[in-house]
Amino acid sequence: MANNDQLKSKLLRWTFALAVVQMVVGCVWCFLAPVKGEPSLIKSYAAFRGTHHQYTHQAEWTAAVAFIFPYLELSPGLLWLTFVLLQVGTWTNPIAYSIMALTGIGHDMVAGAFPDLGRSEPVSSVVEGTLKLCAVTFLASCVLILIGVSRYRFRAPASADKTK
Repeated sequence: MANNDQLKSKLLRWTFALAVVQMVVGCVWCFLAPVKGEPSLIKSYAAFRGTHHQYTHQAEWTAAVAFIFPYLELSPGLLWLTFVLLQVGTWTNPIAYSIMALTGIGHDMVAGAFPDLGRSEPVSSVVEGTLKLCAVTFLASCVLILIGVSRYRFRAPASADKTK
């Protein structure tokens, strides 16, 4: 397999940078917190809390995956595909939660977790589609990560003393 060290390094930096951006978004989201008795953009407090958690937890996962890129033995195309699938998967989940928090409208997929959410088209379909897109892309990125890591073979550094 071709040496992709520069690409892996680039994807590590971009993945980590986007994880930090996602963490910042999750923290800034808290400034939208509804204050008792005050008008608010937030229509579902439970979905609002879930949104904060999804942004920050997805950011943690993305940051961890960033450091896996050097160990992925994949072609350049599959490395890029892994990066894109990871980004789509980790951003769409909190985006679905944001939609639910801001509109107060959910989908039957999350009815047990958020009983306060109403159902209304087209928003319910958007939430459903976003959550399904998250699941498919996130799982696909995980499969590519497992394949890439399973192909990795440790190589001794070039500067290692070969006389011993």
